[in-house]
Amino acid sequence: MLVVIGCLFWDRQEKSTFLIKMEEVKEAKAKGDLSEQVRLLKQVLKERQGTLGDNHLAVARLSSRLVHAITQTYSVKDHFQDIEKNHTYAMRVSDQAIQIFKNHLGVEHWETGKAICQKGYLISEYRLNKDQSPTQRAIMYMQEGLIIVEDDLGREDLQTKLLKSLLASMYLYQGRYEEAERYYEETTDWVANNVGLNSERLAWHLTALSKAKSAQGKFWDAYRHAEKAEKIYRESLGETSREYADLIYRKGVLAV
Repeated sequence: MLVVIGCLFWDRQEKSTFLIKMEEVKEAKAKGDLSEQVRLLKQVLKERQGTLGDNHLAVARLSSRLVHAITQTYSVKDHFQDIEKNHTYAMRVSDQAIQIFKNHLGVEHWETGKAICQKGYLISEYRLNKDQSPTQRAIMYMQEGLIIVEDDLGREDLQTKLLKSLLASMYLYQGRYEEAERYYEETTDWVANNVGLNSERLAWHLTALSKAKSAQGKFWDAYRHAEKAEKIYRESLGETSREYADLIYRKGVLAV
């Protein structure tokens, strides 16, 4: 009886420690402190692997969260010195997570597909940090994972829309304008509904759609989307950003 009580005590203590750590992760995320978020998630992942084993489903989900946090650091200048080290680590963690999802949930489950997409996005953001276009390898991971997610959750699911929006950007950077246009158009309403009609994300999305259209000679459509993006900047985001200046220049070229 004492042994059982002792086991329950340590189990509860372990869960309590885990929950405390995850609250700290949430606080770091709310503050926008990516370094602290990554540090804490690495720590929690190591602890979870020690208590649950390397192949537990909870470990895979925590690994995916960590990979996502590391991917976000690639666009932050303060993190440039850590990128090479973190990227090698994130690629390994991503591979392990994908394999765990496959083993536990199967190759056709949406979480498996999302983890595969995440690896493609990780590679893409790493390349963009180096001022290089996403590789075909990154796009192939995104395409493979997206097929799984869409087949499992459906075309209108939020996960499907999010991944299509990310893939659209990768197509745009690679100069695959027709495919970029198709996915940007398919996800414009989703972006507007989820982040708001006056958000910077929607303005950026419309600007990217304008670029994809103008590259194909669809200048009137491109101008129309640029106008919508300009309106968002003027009314909600201000007219002093570099993005706004670039948009005004592009709009002027389209008008000519």
